[in-house]
Amino acid sequence: MGSVGLPPAELGVLIGAALVGTFLGILLAYGFVGPLATLLEQKAEESSKMFQTVKVTLLANEWLCSGDGSRVWS
Repeated sequence: MGSVGLPPAELGVLIGAALVGTFLGILLAYGFVGPLATLLEQKAEESSKMFQTVKVTLLANEWLCSGDGSRVWS
């Protein structure tokens, strides 16, 4: 707000710089950072599927071997 009293030519330069910075930030956010975050999220989810499968298998094996699961086969 300290630039309100400047001449219009100088204000135009400052407003132009602010617009360029704003549009550059939008471009970086939607053009680079967003897709990169999506890609990293997909990679993390993909690598955790193996651990989830091992966990479910171990828990199912424990349930079957504990005696509770024997009623399923009887």
